[in-house]
Amino acid sequence: MLSDELIDLYLAGLAAGPPVVGQVRALGGAVARVARDATAFAHRDSEAFLSAVSLSPAPEARTAFDAYWATLAPHTGGAYGNLMSSLDPADLAELYPPDTRRRLVEVKRAYDPRNLFRQNFNIPPEATP
Repeated sequence: MLSDELIDLYLAGLAAGPPVVGQVRALGGAVARVARDATAFAHRDSEAFLSAVSLSPAPEARTAFDAYWATLAPHTGGAYGNLMSSLDPADLAELYPPDTRRRLVEVKRAYDPRNLFRQNFNIPPEATP
């Protein structure tokens, strides 16, 4: 459930500082009826997902946005790759829970051992599952 505190922080960040666009997308229903381990998107049991995009290219806007997003982190969990803004390997832990990551490493080793498909949230075939 989205807590009142999370909603307040989310809205305050959208209203402050450099322009930011936000979305709240509902999950549940048919999305939640798919088993957690049926696809690489394992966060199907979440009530919703939040996204926000900074509209300013200025470095100080990015710094402000990163600080804003960090205030939300303690109130959230998981990530959705299609809406992530970086390819930082540290983000993989949020994107793919351990069991999902293990399965993806196995698939990568079997079908792409040379890591040709790597311009994504890459899981190298030599990664520890």
